[in-house]
Amino acid sequence: DQEWGVAARDFTAGLVLGERVRLEFDHPLRDDYHRNLCYLWFERGGTWVCLNLELVRAGLAVPYRSRSSIRLQPAILEALREAKDNGSGFWSKGGLRLHPRDHRRKRRD
Repeated sequence: DQEWGVAARDFTAGLVLGERVRLEFDHPLRDDYHRNLCYLWFERGGTWVCLNLELVRAGLAVPYRSRSSIRLQPAILEALREAKDNGSGFWSKGGLRLHPRDHRRKRRD
Protein backbone atom coordinates (compact mmCIF):
# COMPACT_ATOMS: atom_id res chain seq x y z
CA ASP A 1 0.00 0.00 0.00
CA GLN A 2 1.08 3.51 -0.71
CA GLU A 3 2.14 5.66 2.22
CA TRP A 4 -0.78 7.78 3.52
CA GLY A 5 -3.11 5.93 1.11
CA VAL A 6 -5.53 4.80 3.82
CA ALA A 7 -5.71 8.31 5.27
CA ALA A 8 -6.41 9.76 1.81
CA ARG A 9 -9.10 7.12 1.16
CA ASP A 10 -10.82 7.79 4.48
CA PHE A 11 -10.62 11.56 3.99
CA THR A 12 -12.13 11.21 0.51
CA ALA A 13 -14.92 8.93 1.72
CA GLY A 14 -15.79 11.37 4.48
CA LEU A 15 -16.22 14.14 1.94
CA VAL A 16 -17.90 12.50 -1.04
CA LEU A 17 -19.87 9.45 0.12
CA GLY A 18 -23.54 10.16 -0.41
CA GLU A 19 -22.84 13.47 -2.18
CA ARG A 20 -23.43 14.43 -5.79
CA VAL A 21 -20.18 14.33 -7.74
CA ARG A 22 -19.03 15.32 -11.22
CA LEU A 23 -15.82 14.96 -13.18
CA GLU A 24 -14.20 17.78 -15.10
CA PHE A 25 -11.47 17.06 -17.61
CA ASP A 26 -8.51 19.27 -18.41
CA HIS A 27 -5.80 18.97 -21.01
CA PRO A 28 -4.47 16.42 -21.75
CA LEU A 29 -7.17 13.86 -21.07
CA ARG A 30 -4.68 11.11 -20.11
CA ASP A 31 -1.20 10.91 -18.66
CA ASP A 32 1.77 8.86 -19.86
CA TYR A 33 0.32 5.79 -18.08
CA HIS A 34 -3.02 6.25 -19.94
CA ARG A 35 -4.83 7.24 -16.73
CA ASN A 36 -7.71 9.70 -17.06
CA LEU A 37 -6.73 13.13 -15.75
CA CYS A 38 -9.65 14.98 -14.23
CA TYR A 39 -10.88 17.00 -11.31
CA LEU A 40 -13.52 15.47 -9.06
CA TRP A 41 -16.05 17.95 -7.74
CA PHE A 42 -18.57 17.19 -5.00
CA GLU A 43 -21.52 19.19 -3.80
CA ARG A 44 -21.44 20.47 -0.22
CA GLY A 45 -24.18 22.77 0.98
CA GLY A 46 -25.14 23.79 -2.53
CA THR A 47 -21.54 24.64 -3.50
CA TRP A 48 -19.28 22.57 -5.75
CA VAL A 49 -15.93 21.78 -4.09
CA CYS A 50 -12.88 20.33 -5.85
CA LEU A 51 -11.71 17.13 -4.15
CA ASN A 52 -8.28 17.41 -5.79
CA LEU A 53 -7.70 20.75 -4.06
CA GLU A 54 -8.99 19.45 -0.73
CA LEU A 55 -6.66 16.44 -0.83
CA VAL A 56 -3.62 18.60 -1.59
CA ARG A 57 -4.61 21.17 1.06
CA ALA A 58 -4.97 18.38 3.63
CA GLY A 59 -1.46 17.11 2.84
CA LEU A 60 -2.80 13.83 1.50
CA ALA A 61 -1.95 14.21 -2.19
CA VAL A 62 0.96 15.42 -4.27
CA PRO A 63 0.04 17.57 -7.28
CA TYR A 64 0.63 15.90 -10.60
CA ARG A 65 2.98 18.37 -12.29
CA SER A 66 3.02 17.55 -15.91
CA ARG A 67 1.13 18.93 -18.81
CA SER A 68 -2.07 18.41 -16.85
CA SER A 69 -4.07 20.41 -14.34
CA ILE A 70 -3.61 23.52 -16.41
CA ARG A 71 -6.78 25.33 -15.44
CA LEU A 72 -6.56 24.76 -11.68
CA GLN A 73 -2.78 24.55 -11.40
CA PRO A 74 -2.37 27.94 -9.65
CA ALA A 75 -5.00 26.99 -7.04
CA ILE A 76 -3.45 23.54 -6.59
CA LEU A 77 0.02 25.02 -6.06
CA GLU A 78 -1.45 27.47 -3.53
CA ALA A 79 -3.11 24.54 -1.71
CA LEU A 80 0.27 22.78 -1.67
CA ARG A 81 1.93 25.86 -0.14
CA GLU A 82 -0.82 26.03 2.51
CA ALA A 83 -0.40 22.34 3.36
CA LYS A 84 3.36 22.71 3.75
CA ASP A 85 3.07 25.92 5.78
CA ASN A 86 0.45 24.36 8.08
CA GLY A 87 2.20 20.99 8.41
CA SER A 88 -0.90 19.19 7.15
CA GLY A 89 -0.95 15.43 6.55
CA PHE A 90 2.38 14.03 5.43
CA TRP A 91 3.93 17.51 5.60
CA SER A 92 3.78 17.10 9.39
CA LYS A 93 6.52 14.49 8.84
CA GLY A 94 8.47 16.62 6.36
CA GLY A 95 6.81 15.07 3.32
CA LEU A 96 6.50 11.61 1.85
CA ARG A 97 9.28 9.08 2.31
CA LEU A 98 8.57 7.77 -1.19
CA HIS A 99 7.12 9.97 -3.96
CA PRO A 100 4.15 8.36 -5.77
CA ARG A 101 6.19 8.21 -9.00
CA ASP A 102 8.91 6.23 -7.21
CA HIS A 103 6.28 4.03 -5.56
CA ARG A 104 4.97 3.05 -9.01
CA ARG A 105 8.49 2.32 -10.24
CA LYS A 106 9.22 0.18 -7.19
CA ARG A 107 6.05 -1.84 -7.75
CA ARG A 108 6.97 -2.46 -11.40
CA ASP A 109 10.43 -3.80 -10.52
